[in-house]
Amino acid sequence: MATSAWRRIYFALGVPTTALAAVAGASALAHYRIAAAVFALGAAVASALMTFTNPAGQVAEHRKASSRYRAVENRARVLWQVTCADETDSESLRQELDELIEEWSKTSEGSPPLFESLHRRARRRAEEGR
Repeated sequence: MATSAWRRIYFALGVPTTALAAVAGASALAHYRIAAAVFALGAAVASALMTFTNPAGQVAEHRKASSRYRAVENRARVLWQVTCADETDSESLRQELDELIEEWSKTSEGSPPLFESLHRRARRRAEEGR
């Protein structure tokens, strides 16, 4: 969800930035100095926002975090479906569970922050069983 949100931000900032810069250039060439200045200022602000928020970098970071969470999810599934079903001794099962919890913690700590609205949406989806 975060990847698609940042991708939308990328386009929401990038397209207007490009358009504003083009209009500012055309206005300057057509001798509309005030219009050119307004559009150039708008392009500069949008460009600064693109640099500051770095949506493309955020997409990549969230995609990496998603892959790490999926790896933990897959290990947990194997632990539940295979290891627990084999009636493995409780000590090795406990050790594997501890490793899984540690991996989950490291993944959570190393993941980029999410928008609060994405937290709420993910929580609702989890409760609905999706």
